[in-house]
Amino acid sequence: VSQYALTNDIDLYRPTNKTELRALENQLDDYQADFFIVVAYGLIIPKNILDLPRYQALNVHYSLLPQYRGASPVVAQILHDDKIVGYSIMRLEPKLDAGAIFYQESFNMPEPLPSTETLAHTMSIKSAAILPDIMHQIRAGDLESTPQDDSASTYCGKVNKADGFFDFAKNSDSDIYLKIKAYDPWPKTHFFVNYKQKPLRVVVNDAVFNDEQLQIKSVTPAGRSMMNWNEFCDWLGYDPMKSVG
Repeated sequence: VSQYALTNDIDLYRPTNKTELRALENQLDDYQADFFIVVAYGLIIPKNILDLPRYQALNVHYSLLPQYRGASPVVAQILHDDKIVGYSIMRLEPKLDAGAIFYQESFNMPEPLPSTETLAHTMSIKSAAILPDIMHQIRAGDLESTPQDDSASTYCGKVNKADGFFDFAKNSDSDIYLKIKAYDPWPKTHFFVNYKQKPLRVVVNDAVFNDEQLQIKSVTPAGRSMMNWNEFCDWLGYDPMKSVG
């Protein structure tokens, strides 16, 4: 969106905190907008700004609310191995992902299991296709919103770099695979091996999961180039997956 705006001489603001956001109120009011559309924005927007558009301030959230309110809904759906996933188009309120819902679309989790990047892209394409129709219905008064059931809400926090760590001895093959997909493209998953009597951090680049078994395809040890798994084991002198226990 930023690149498109810059290329096409469209006004672009990038408020990174609440103070910068509040300072934009007059400029936003000048547009006399029918709608505000917010997608994956990290700040709770004040009510005085949400009240500016003529019809609605809408949020596209990549989960089937009230499940997975918060910062990492796509990651959460993959980590929890959800079979049915989806997105919500809701009324924005100055409260975390709690607004009434205008529209939801659910669909089967794609196979093979996608990465967070791929699943988020799918939800972007799907929601962008339906959003103009939702806006037309709201403007015409033909679409009512449905309040969320707060008692059924769940939350997911921000992803940290340390979340990508796993241990072959403590995590099952299936859990490791879910992590590999959920934390792609960031922060990527990693494990530690003993190399020359010191712990070495190894980042997983690609893996598959067949017949309930994890097969890691390629890794990048710290300070080294990417290797396929067999090359890595030969270089290391042992197979970390087979030496578990």
